[in-house]
Parts: sequence; structure tokens; C-alpha cells
Amino acid sequence: PDLVFEVNPKVIVFDRYVTGKAYESSFEIRNISKVAHQVRAMPPRTQYFSLSLGQYPKGQSMLAPGLSAQYNIRFIPDSLCSYEDELLIECSNGAQLVLPVLARRESTKLNSIVAFF
Repeated sequence: PDLVFEVNPKVIVFDRYVTGKAYESSFEIRNISKVAHQVRAMPPRTQYFSLSLGQYPKGQSMLAPGLSAQYNIRFIPDSLCSYEDELLIECSNGAQLVLPVLARRESTKLNSIVAFF
């Protein structure tokens, strides 16, 4: 089936996090077709990410052409390691899209100290 929606951003990245805190990011699903469609985002598979219910225009369950739904994804790490997951987004015409969800901290840079004795 033809892709009738677009997702922004294309990848969700959490890059500054510590353990024991919750972090949120949002994404938008926009209908780019000329026909109204139902769209749903399936929750992530791992326990570290969770998905809110979508916020649709005027409480509708369908997205008219050009309109979008907003979702929030929450990340609660239990370590400083990297995490990977994905959201499956399905449209009523059968089209599917995978939205990668990543949590990666920048590696610590060590400064070299040279000692002369």
C-alpha cells in the first residue's frame, strides 16, 4: 500500500540522560494523502520506553488530509548504556512505517595529562 502519512522526526533520539529520571520527546504523524485515514502507533517493546495516547484534532480518531496527530514517548533509563527500540505506525490502508527510538549517550572524553618526573 502507498504511504499516506509522514512522521516527524524520522528518528527519536535521547542523548543526555541519567538513571532514575524520566525524559519525554514528541513526534507528529501527518496525513499526506487526499483522503482521511485512521492511524495508530503501536507501543515500544522494551520496558524503558512508553507511548502516550495520540492527540488528534478536535478529538477525532481519523486524520483528514493535511492534519496531524501528536504523540509523546517517555524514556526511563535504569543504566547509562545505549538503548534501541522502535514504534510501528499503521495506517487504515495497510501501510506501515517503523520509527526508530534510540538512547545513546555521548562517550566521555578523557583529557590526557602528561606528567614529567
